[in-house]
Amino acid sequence: YFEDATFITLVADSNGIFRRDGSGQSFGTVSVNGNIQIQFPIITYRRAIRRTILGSTYTSYETGTKPLFNLRTVTQMEYQTTGIPGQQYVNVYSESLPVTQNFSYFVRTLPSIIGSVTFVLNNRNFVTRQGNVFDDNGQQVGTIDNTSGVIELQPNQVVSDVTPTFTSIFTDNTGGNQALRRISFRTSATDLTTSSFLLRYATTNGTFLATSDSAGIITGTDIDSTTSSVDTTTGAVVINFTADVNPASLFYDAVAETTLPLDPELLGLDPVRLPPNGRVPVFDEGRHLVIFQEETTDIVGTPTAGQTVTLDRQDQAYIEVIDVNGQRLDYAQYTADRTAGTLTFADPLSLVDRAGEPLTAPYQVVDRVEDMALATSVEITGRVGISAPLTRDYPADTTRVASALVWGDIGSRVFSIFSQQSFDVWSDQRTT
Repeated sequence: YFEDATFITLVADSNGIFRRDGSGQSFGTVSVNGNIQIQFPIITYRRAIRRTILGSTYTSYETGTKPLFNLRTVTQMEYQTTGIPGQQYVNVYSESLPVTQNFSYFVRTLPSIIGSVTFVLNNRNFVTRQGNVFDDNGQQVGTIDNTSGVIELQPNQVVSDVTPTFTSIFTDNTGGNQALRRISFRTSATDLTTSSFLLRYATTNGTFLATSDSAGIITGTDIDSTTSSVDTTTGAVVINFTADVNPASLFYDAVAETTLPLDPELLGLDPVRLPPNGRVPVFDEGRHLVIFQEETTDIVGTPTAGQTVTLDRQDQAYIEVIDVNGQRLDYAQYTADRTAGTLTFADPLSLVDRAGEPLTAPYQVVDRVEDMALATSVEITGRVGISAPLTRDYPADTTRVASALVWGDIGSRVFSIFSQQSFDVWSDQRTT
């Protein structure tokens, strides 16, 4: 028999069985973890043996077996999937195989790629630009065909048991309309500054700039702000467009916060004892806390002298009157019965604040109810246990809890704060 050099192509089917050109008998297997075993079919052959005995030639035949091919050279190994890039492509190249100097490593992704592709291979970052593949040092290490979705890398970029993972890729599955309506990604940094996220983009209606508010809601032309937002803690972004947008036009800007160590002498305390984000616990077991809830009652018209306002509840912690600007009515202009839950205006009545400045209608009565208790348990989930039952029911949506420092019955309040460089007499008002 004779041996000739023959190049064959083995394609694995969905069961991991290699077949020549994708059909016919088995030539080996590939496992889910990327191990390749090549086992060429065994063929049976007959070999003619000629012998000369006493001047006569005799021919006999012997039956034997051998592999259909002997593996001599591997010139190309290519990996492809019908799934979406993001699942793992496993390199199964073994250095023990004899390879030629022209060996290349191919990864077949999805066809009709738009813009750049980023992926991680062998703990290194790669990005494609204008048909080339660059590593994290900016060196060109391969090529990409955006039409077919095939990436070719130099052999020295691939080692055994590598798991490339795609981190971003856009494809055109709209029959030539290179546009999309939804994007989701994560910014390169976390702990973004509130309202710092900006997005530049181009839709069929023009080029625009989108912004984010304090709640992370993203608004802009051709953007559905009810379903578009940025999580400033994790940097996750989801944007839904109401018009086709070109992926190549998308650029974002954001400001991230970072914490620098502070000088203990300037700070006045050792910053090592502070949490990294500067936040400290508000509640501690065995400390006082206050559960409180405020309600407002509108006063119809302008209050009159001697008028009594009856509130919807009793036993308040405090009751006061404010105007439309939130300025407080002078406490001398009314009497509050917190036990009965009523407020009676003075007679005569002057609608001014403590400094004597006139107030502006309309007016409201603000009353607060509260309970003070000791915290018996404080959990990281935000659940707090207290030492005594509450004296009333509190609405869940408007009730607040605050920590409290108990100093006894000593307190003070300062009104009419102002500054003056020089004066002749003590006065509660600025003098000339």
